[in-house]
Parts: sequence; structure tokens; C-alpha cells
Amino acid sequence: MSPPRSVAAVAALFALSSACPAAPPAASPAADLDRVRGCWIQRVEPDGKATRLLRLLPDHDRPGWLGGQIQRADGDDPDRRLQLEFSRDGERASLTRAAPAADAGGSAPQGLVQQTRTRIDFVRVLGAGRAVADAASGATTLEYRASAGAQRLRIEVEDERLHLSIDGLGPLRPRRPPIAQTLFDGRRDGCD
Repeated sequence: MSPPRSVAAVAALFALSSACPAAPPAASPAADLDRVRGCWIQRVEPDGKATRLLRLLPDHDRPGWLGGQIQRADGDDPDRRLQLEFSRDGERASLTRAAPAADAGGSAPQGLVQQTRTRIDFVRVLGAGRAVADAASGATTLEYRASAGAQRLRIEVEDERLHLSIDGLGPLRPRRPPIAQTLFDGRRDGCD
């Protein structure tokens, strides 16, 4: 007596699936985000003067988060640095800048001082389902959109390069279109 058709069909599918190589698993949002962890330095030229520093490391006060600051390499007021936070699961991010002091001169290194809000919260854009991976360069692109507002945060990371940009900040002058702004564009540097 032969097995029922449904049992034979399942056996045939099992044999076929075990003979075909499995597709590589898609990278998780947490694995994508883990590529930004570390210390980074932005220079005028590839080997020129350092202009900005960024350390994105696990936050001891907030387990499950990477935290860091973009700061000028020649020193600046810690209250004027742009604070970055990314949830380790890769789903949320935030940018925070200190409110400008009434007597403070100059501007924040990233130019976000013109904005009225001091914190922008983001959620991961999952329209494509996962990060865009460029096999030739090994680059991964992660995109986030503001929880409230039109801002979008974009992270492009390779093994040795990190580029952070934001768009939708709004015009710095009336009647100008919203701008895209590079927050950081640097190379990996040593870390403690």
C-alpha cells in the first residue's frame, strides 16, 4: 500500500528543500545598527586636520541604547554638541541639541541651532523591509523618519566610513526649500 498523497507530497517538498541551498538570512535591524558602533573622526581631507569626532558606544545609563555626541575636534562647549542615540534593536533614534544659551556666541557645529525643537525622535523606515546593502562596497543604509514632522535621518555605513545626514529641517531663511544637511562624514578611529 502506498502512502497517502499528502504524505508523499510533504516528503517530496522536504527532499527538494534540503537539496537546495538556503538563502542567506537577512541582516536584522540590530545587526545593521551595530555597524555604527565605535569611534569616528571627520577630517578636512582623508589625512588632513580633524574637524569633528563622534563616539557611539553602549550607554551605561540606558541599557539597550548606543549614545554619543558629535563634537568639534579642537574642543567646544559640551552643552552645544549634538547628542545622538540609537536603540540597539535598530528601531528608534533621536537627535538632541542643547538649547542655545542667551549669551552664547557662535552656533552648534551642525547648524541645528536654528531649529525651534531641541530633540527630534525618529522611527526606522521599514518600507523596504530591511537596510539597503551594496554588495560591492559593503555599505549599509538605514533610514529613519521623525515621529512628528518631516525630518528624515539617513545613515550610510561601511566598515571604515560613516555618513550621517538629515533632511526636512526646513529652510533657514523664509521662502527657501527644505535642506538636506550632512551631520557627520568620517572614518573609523581607535576607541577605548
